[in-house]
Amino acid sequence: DGDYSVNANPYTSYAYSKTRAVNYAMEFYNRRNSYFYSTSRNCTNFVSQCVSYGFGSTTGYTTSTSYRMRNNNNISTGWFAGSGGGSSAWEPVNPHWTYMLSTKPNAEGPRAMEISLSQVGVGDVMQLDFDKDGTYEHSVICVQASPLKFAQNTDDALKLFTQYSSNYGKRYYRPTSYRVY
Repeated sequence: DGDYSVNANPYTSYAYSKTRAVNYAMEFYNRRNSYFYSTSRNCTNFVSQCVSYGFGSTTGYTTSTSYRMRNNNNISTGWFAGSGGGSSAWEPVNPHWTYMLSTKPNAEGPRAMEISLSQVGVGDVMQLDFDKDGTYEHSVICVQASPLKFAQNTDDALKLFTQYSSNYGKRYYRPTSYRVY
């Protein structure tokens, strides 16, 4: 009668710093950070670096302590990268989206929420589907709120929202916190 037990794993949440993420984006949108690998289609690798740095806790770009990643030595369930490559959630556009928005109960990792265009602000991520077939091909990060401006790799540039075709499919997420159990 009324005797309930709750099994909750304690955790620490690290808040996402939009400022840190945007500072990183502005530093590396037109060049590569040698700490990480680079690919010919580097867009989501770049966005993951920005978001990971936004969750980090130190300054400087040369050591892994500046970033917060989930490296459990499992490329299919982790979110991590380094000079030798990254996990399946770090670089490919669609797996990145799925991982960032997954609930990850009782598991370390980033938390994010899907948002609408009207909610997009600095530090948020936009993904583009060039032919509206449901498979997204490009990731960018918002570095300015008014007018909306995004930083991107692959075509290393800063672009206004209006420079992305209205014919593209678009979706958006906001990183919120990084949870450690």
